[in-house]
Amino acid sequence: MAGYGLRRIAVSATGQTKSVLGLGERKNMPTDRVTYTLGPENEIEVVKRIYDMYLAEGLTDTGIARRLNEEGIENEFGRLWSPFHVKQVLTNDKYAGTLVFNRSTQRLKSSRRPNAPTTWVKVEDAFGAIVSREKLDEARIERQRRRKQWTNDEMLDVLRDIFVEHGKVTLDLINISGGPSVKSYAFRFNGITLCNRTSGH
Repeated sequence: MAGYGLRRIAVSATGQTKSVLGLGERKNMPTDRVTYTLGPENEIEVVKRIYDMYLAEGLTDTGIARRLNEEGIENEFGRLWSPFHVKQVLTNDKYAGTLVFNRSTQRLKSSRRPNAPTTWVKVEDAFGAIVSREKLDEARIERQRRRKQWTNDEMLDVLRDIFVEHGKVTLDLINISGGPSVKSYAFRFNGITLCNRTSGH
């Protein structure tokens, strides 16, 4: 599967692009190879928006899927977006133009099994990138940050640090602080009410 925003293409042994392959379509010649190319411009823009919603707005995979569905944007299968499809866009190397080989192994009459990441073979700049390598890495780091199990005291310390630095605490400042997201605070403390006073309690 090429994935949303990308398409598979068949390339001859001499490096000539032959055709764009449809869903489930295979190359015609054994000597051909299959790689990716950029898909339609509207899909490319959606991929970029997904990264902005995740990194700049602090939305979760579920929140992004919900917004795309509300806007009537279909995924690569012509169906509704799910958090899983959003996660694929935010974590797969191919969106930064990198091809990855040897992800899995399948022996004769056996099921496919994943290989250890240390055995993967990566080819950088194999085709046009939709997002930069830096933005893809930023999204991965953010995903790890959101997985951190914050204690109540740690979460409150983040809010205190924001207040000390900015003299106020807002939803946007929380989301760009590098700490838990606004949604995390609302879930942990059963809601969130902010006061922008510079003094008092």
